Amino acid sequence: MQRQFVQVSGGLTTRVLTLGTPITEAHHSASALKRLILVIPGNPGLSSYYEDFMRTLYHGLDESVPVWAVGHFGHDLPPATPSPSAASELPNLSGHEAWYNLEGQIQHKIRFIEEFIPANCHLTLVGHSIGCKMILEAMDRLATDRPHLRSYFLFPTIERMYQSPDGLRTWIMCAYLRWLVIVLTYCLRHMVPRAVLRRLIRFHMGDLASDVCVDTTLDLIHPRVTRHATYLAYTELLTVNELEVEKLRGVLPRIRFYFGTIDRWCPMEYCHQLKARLPQADVVICERKIEHAFVIHSSHEMGKILTQWYKDDHNMK
Repeated sequence: MQRQFVQVSGGLTTRVLTLGTPITEAHHSASALKRLILVIPGNPGLSSYYEDFMRTLYHGLDESVPVWAVGHFGHDLPPATPSPSAASELPNLSGHEAWYNLEGQIQHKIRFIEEFIPANCHLTLVGHSIGCKMILEAMDRLATDRPHLRSYFLFPTIERMYQSPDGLRTWIMCAYLRWLVIVLTYCLRHMVPRAVLRRLIRFHMGDLASDVCVDTTLDLIHPRVTRHATYLAYTELLTVNELEVEKLRGVLPRIRFYFGTIDRWCPMEYCHQLKARLPQADVVICERKIEHAFVIHSSHEMGKILTQWYKDDHNMK
């Protein structure tokens, strides 16, 4: 797996993970990328959370289809430079809110697709949680330019986030306690030895969590990353309201939904109501009690599910 930072227009330093065709090759040759699966994360949007999922998908397809993941702007800190800290390359949130809010992250994904993925590529977008909302908006704006675009929406938070079972709790944290969370993050990062912090994360996540998931959570415990993630969550809760039925209707044949039965962000009633309003929607209901944050315990399981979907949709054995 290759891990690198690229510049999206506007000076947005962006981390990209790639399996298969590297991004540099695809960027310089339109014919180098005929098919691609691109993962758009949930929130927090650190791309490394999806490494195990990506590997399962890539190897399940016999390494025949490149798999990439693009992190949210400001969630993956740029590499160390001669500047005092790596984070200094990121603009401050204050005064640049439009880059870090939900609409800013949507624009970021659209620019990335336009700049790094050829228009004739058979592109499959895999969204997780709020990544599904970002993809929905991107599909609505890119649909006429991307005839071979398809999407899989995993545990999609595309409506009524505030009203969901986890919505109010998260709203209180992001709207009223955000600075307390950031201060706590600072204390954990600078006052607790890394080895101890790692053990605490492992205890919280459980023994089934992969090492890469634990290590990525260590990266999340950084004041600036936490600030950006909680601000994005705040704007999500403000703006993701009623289901945009007409917008969905226009791209519905290109989407498959995957709803969890124990999901506190998009409960089953949302699934049933979506089917009632859009009966032709391609909806799959989880039969395995996979949690919303599937990257913690079920990356391989979800990777196998999507491998089969992709094979079926592209007539692969």
